Amino acid sequence: MVETLTTFGFTGKIETFTIVGTNHANVREGLISGESPVGKAALKKKVGDIFIVEAPAGEIRFEVIEISK
Repeated sequence: MVETLTTFGFTGKIETFTIVGTNHANVREGLISGESPVGKAALKKKVGDIFIVEAPAGEIRFEVIEISK
């Protein structure tokens, strides 16, 4: 089940991710789990929202650029 197609800007890059159920997640294909740190943080965000995810290498800052249903 696809929740949203979300385009994030982070660390100078723009990537498009689809938030999916855990069994369908595949980061290489741009499919991230809604249970993952990025997926959890991205849910219920709106275009223009900025959110930060803690990673082993430090904080990663994301900005929601576009959301499609």
